[in-house]
Amino acid sequence: MSQNQDTWKDAELRWAWEIPSAFDLHELYEALEWNDFLRLEPKQLRLAVEGSWKVISAYADERLIATGRLVSDGVINAYLCGVGVRSELRGQGIHIQLFCSEEHRAYYRGLGFEEFAFGFKKDGRF
Repeated sequence: MSQNQDTWKDAELRWAWEIPSAFDLHELYEALEWNDFLRLEPKQLRLAVEGSWKVISAYADERLIATGRLVSDGVINAYLCGVGVRSELRGQGIHIQLFCSEEHRAYYRGLGFEEFAFGFKKDGRF
């Protein structure tokens, strides 16, 4: 189900550090055509995402429009993956806002991280 940008222009955006429902994830992955390759059932997809260190989700009027996740060892490395934004909403910086908005910067600062170039580091170490 494709919608144009005008459909979303007055939508209320909400960001949440949560794993979306299996149904919402599956619907987004289908819209992104990622599931053409993955071929995962909703429960399988949710289980895969549950293995992430952190998951951020963006909703427009309570409909999942974007998601991204970090897979990490919790100490040194974190890998950004599964970042996807509905095609009709691309070009608006939503993918950047998933992890780099001022709200999210405050979240990382609260975990003890400091801004470092275009990312974050912890405890003053490289």
